[in-house]
Amino acid sequence: MDHNASTWSRLVSLYNGNILCFEHKTLTESPIKNTIDLISQLPNEIQLDLVTHSRGGLIGEVLTRIQYGSFFDKSIQAKNINKEYDHVLKEIVELDKVIRLKKIKINNFIRVACPAGGTSLLDKKLDLWLNILLNGFKIIPFIRASAFFNLFCDFVKSVVHERTDINTLPGLEAMIPDSGFIKFINQRDRQLDETLYTITGDARSSKLYKSLINVFADAYFEEANDLVVQTDSTIRGTQKSTSDATL
Repeated sequence: MDHNASTWSRLVSLYNGNILCFEHKTLTESPIKNTIDLISQLPNEIQLDLVTHSRGGLIGEVLTRIQYGSFFDKSIQAKNINKEYDHVLKEIVELDKVIRLKKIKINNFIRVACPAGGTSLLDKKLDLWLNILLNGFKIIPFIRASAFFNLFCDFVKSVVHERTDINTLPGLEAMIPDSGFIKFINQRDRQLDETLYTITGDARSSKLYKSLINVFADAYFEEANDLVVQTDSTIRGTQKSTSDATL
């Protein structure tokens, strides 16, 4: 605790107390809408060092792109992008209008466990694995007879079913690996100049119950993961002109 307090005190001193936190809606709003809300509250010509965790890194990805005045490079803007992604493009048009009123510069970007390539936790196989898991619990008599468990199952299934609906849960839909948003932030239409520090990992534990969770997660993801995001996804995103520092 003392170490954390000391670190925080040094940060406050380094930035002269100019430290901002942004709390955003992760389910019912897309990362683009989150970014619009954020920059609308920021002063003009602000320079930022970003520290983000998980989905917050997607907002950081949007910020690093739009600091050049628009989300897409002109070469991409001139192309006919698949109409399937109209809902994302409409938000990008609104975003570009807002950013023209601001001049934002990103100096450094620290990204922790960001699903920059989306998370397989939300892809098509989730439905199958969820059914297997819930049906497995129903084998246990007292759980099967529980009204609370049945209500919980209905709720979870409803959320999972709606995760791909841009009108219901746009925040979740944006993190699906083949979503329009994920494809757009991985476009190679421009290179960014700020330094990116990526902190990623592959979950492992020596404790029995945590090891069982790791085994289940590895079986689901079928690749290295941190239990929520596959490790490869956390090092993706908009191309940088300098080598990324990855931990």
